[in-house]
Amino acid sequence: MKSSINAVLLITAALWLTACGDDEKTAVEQNIVQPVKLFTIPSSMQLTQRSFPAKVTANLEADLSFRISGVLEQRPPFQGMKVKQGQLLAKLEPKDAKNNLKNREADYELTSLDFKRKQKLLTKKLISKAEFDAAQAKLKSAKAALASAKDQLSYTNLYAPFDGIVAKVNVHNFQVVGANQAILTLQKNDTVDLAVQIPELIVANYISNERYKSIKATAHFSGKSFPVSLKEFATQVTTGTQSYEVVYSMTQPKHVTLLPGMTAEITFELPSDQANKIHPIIPLTSVLKSDESGHSSVWVFADGKVNLRKVVLGNIKENGIEVISGVSANEQIVTAGVNELTDGQNVKPLKWERGV
Repeated sequence: MKSSINAVLLITAALWLTACGDDEKTAVEQNIVQPVKLFTIPSSMQLTQRSFPAKVTANLEADLSFRISGVLEQRPPFQGMKVKQGQLLAKLEPKDAKNNLKNREADYELTSLDFKRKQKLLTKKLISKAEFDAAQAKLKSAKAALASAKDQLSYTNLYAPFDGIVAKVNVHNFQVVGANQAILTLQKNDTVDLAVQIPELIVANYISNERYKSIKATAHFSGKSFPVSLKEFATQVTTGTQSYEVVYSMTQPKHVTLLPGMTAEITFELPSDQANKIHPIIPLTSVLKSDESGHSSVWVFADGKVNLRKVVLGNIKENGIEVISGVSANEQIVTAGVNELTDGQNVKPLKWERGV
C-alpha cells in the first residue's frame, strides 16, 4: 500500500514539473521579440518626384577640319586651352594656294583684256555676236576661278567658330592632313547639357509633349543642386532601351567644374494633377493573402507590435506591386517572414550591422 502511494506521488510530481516547464516555455516564447525587416510607405511628395542618372555633354561641340589638304604649318592650341571666336587655331602651308591664286589672277587679267577688245570690235561690227558671247563666257569663268582660288587660300587657315575650350587635338606640326580630317574638337564651356533617359512608363502615364516645359527639374552633382532648363526631348525610343532621352541645359557652375562624360542626377517633379494617378509600390514579399476571404493584407508596424491590415492592391511592377488603399504615407510594413507573425506580436526593426 505504501509503495502504491509513493508511486502516485512520484507521478503527480512529474506531471507538475512538466506543466511548470511548459508554462515557462510558453512565457519565454511570448517574451521573444521577433526582429523584422520594414519598408516605409513613401509620401505623396516622394511619389511625384523622380530621379534619374544623367550624363554631362557639351552644349555645343564641333570637330573642326580644313576644307583642303596640305601640310600643317601651325599646330592647334594645346588641349584644355580656352579660345575666342575668330581666333586662329591652325594653319596649313599656303605656298601652293598662293601660286594657284597668282595663276588665276593672270588668267582673269588676260581674259578681261580680251573681252574689252572683243567688245570694241563688236560695236564696229568686226566680229560676230557669237564670238563676243564666247569672250564674255570666258571672262565669267575666269572670274569664278579667281574667286575660288581666293577661297582656297583662305581655307589654309582654321578659325574658332565660337568661344570654347579645345577638348582634343588630333594632329601635330608638319603632318600632312587631308580635307575634312578632324584636326581638333572644340566645346562650348559656359553652358553644359545633361542627357537623361526617361522610362516609357513615366512618359506614357504622366508626361505629355506639352508638359515637358512645365516640369520643374533640378540637377544634383557633388552634393550640390543646380537649376536646369529644358533643351529638347526625343519622341523616338533610344536604341536598345525602352526609354526616351530628355536633354536639359545649365550654366556652368562657378565652384564646380562639369565636363562632358561626367555623371550627375536629374530630379523632376511630375505635374500635380497627376499625383492621384500615382500609387505607392510595396515589395511583393510584404503581401499576405487570406485563404478564406481572398483579401490581401500586410503587417503594419507601430509601437513595437505588428497588426494585420487589409489592403487593396493594383498592378504588379518591376520593383513590387501598387497599393491603392489600406496604408498611409510614412507607415511601416513588414517585408519578410510575414507568414510567421501573429496579430499583436512584439517585434523590433531589424538593423543591419557592418559585417553581418
